[in-house]
Amino acid sequence: MGIKLLKTCYNIRNCLGLEPELEVGLARRAGELDLTWRQAGPLDARRLEECERALGAAAEVAHPALAPLAGWERREGGVLAWSVWAEASTARERIQAGPSPVDEVFEATLPPLEGLAASHGAGVPHGAIDPRVLQLGERPLLHGLGVL
Repeated sequence: MGIKLLKTCYNIRNCLGLEPELEVGLARRAGELDLTWRQAGPLDARRLEECERALGAAAEVAHPALAPLAGWERREGGVLAWSVWAEASTARERIQAGPSPVDEVFEATLPPLEGLAASHGAGVPHGAIDPRVLQLGERPLLHGLGVL
């Protein structure tokens, strides 16, 4: 695919802490900056297939508040997936800046929640809801669709 990993930004553990960590990072592909997420391996064949099925289904979900999945590949015993990272602040940066008016919070969170409802209705998971993967630009955009 020609994607070059630039750095791992942080790790997210699933809610039970039983699965491998999810590594979130930045990469460059065809001149674009991408947000990447990788189910850290090694994953067995069944788990790899589950991840790829979920990512294939995620690629079919279209919603204006969900960052489209740009691609995925098997890498280092896990699955690396990516979406285009736009220049915008994240929900985490906004939270760290201090309290926000209630209407601003609703404007930022309702579209991604509607997107999650659409993805869940299509049977597509989103395993890591983290303020670092929610961009707050002209329109809120949630990354990481299809991650188990």
